[in-house]
Amino acid sequence: MQVDLNLIKLEAKKELARREFFYFCNLMAPNFYKEDREYLKKLCNEMQGFYYSNDDVLVVNLPP
Repeated sequence: MQVDLNLIKLEAKKELARREFFYFCNLMAPNFYKEDREYLKKLCNEMQGFYYSNDDVLVVNLPP
């Protein structure tokens, strides 16, 4: 039986994407959501935190 490493990597990425919003975005648009773009990681983490919080309003203030 041959193990398909690409399939294992894809399934691992999908599982990570289920747990963290940044990795979901990275899976959907890997050319934009790169690991070295800390501001995108921070934004995604803030949005995920808001999703799980009891807050009613999220204000996002970003430069153009």
